Amino acid sequence: MSPSGHYRAALAHAFRAARHRARALAERDGSLPAGLVNGKPPSLAEQHEYAKARHWVPAGHDGGLLEGMGVVYHAVVGRPGVAAFNAAAAIVSRPLRFVIAAGLALVTACAALAAAGEAGAAVLAGGCAALLVAAWTATGWLVTNIPNPPAWRPRHHETEES
Repeated sequence: MSPSGHYRAALAHAFRAARHRARALAERDGSLPAGLVNGKPPSLAEQHEYAKARHWVPAGHDGGLLEGMGVVYHAVVGRPGVAAFNAAAAIVSRPLRFVIAAGLALVTACAALAAAGEAGAAVLAGGCAALLVAAWTATGWLVTNIPNPPAWRPRHHETEES
């Protein structure tokens, strides 16, 4: 076997071992991969309660540097991050929400360019509007014309036959 063949075999083995190790970690409770795969993010109310409770402060160190750093973190990163990423998760989890959000972002970007007086902004704004109409029309067509798979259809109550 050539040296490049040895490298490929070693690399394939390393990826296989990493895949098996990641799977084992994901199945173990309390591990980071298990939390990422199976965990639910905190709501904004839960994050606020956590920040108010100050669980990161060791006993006897109230009012110290660590508490102040945690308060600043939760004010600047913690709460806004939870709000932003929960909103992003809610938007990308449903196709229609994503199309609406993408359309609104596109219109906002085009309006900002037009307001800034960029060259060709009117043409760009017209193109953005056309794309938004096309996306909205395509979404409406998809929603009304593509049947749901059987697993997605609501179950009807069975009636008893006499």
